[in-house]
Amino acid sequence: MKALLFLIAFPVLSLAQVAPTTQEEYNYITKGYKETVEKGLDIKTGYAIKDAFDYAFNTNYEFNFKQVLRTSTNEVAGTLVIAKSKLWSNTYYLCIPNDYGRLYEEYFKSIAAWDRAMLYEYFKAYSMYSIRY
Repeated sequence: MKALLFLIAFPVLSLAQVAPTTQEEYNYITKGYKETVEKGLDIKTGYAIKDAFDYAFNTNYEFNFKQVLRTSTNEVAGTLVIAKSKLWSNTYYLCIPNDYGRLYEEYFKSIAAWDRAMLYEYFKAYSMYSIRY
């Protein structure tokens, strides 16, 4: 399991110099975005959401990757992943932060609770996403 988590993290570790994801941004991506969409509200002031990559090829899982952009600098604040399990009817909102640190540990904890099949499909989706971005 740890090896799989490392493989998922490896492409992000090689990111170019980008300002780290803040705790406020992480919280918005993992919690606030869902509320924003459900209530039909506008995206958080100072940010934009860019659809990046969708993965749902013949599977019980669906993953939507979106880049959360800081509009002042047009840089990525973090990556939002909306992960859906069709088997259990669960939806998860993840944030892949820009730097490897405390927030990255929170990201790892979020996916560590998933079953092996969902992690496997996520790894495939994440690998294809990381090739593109």
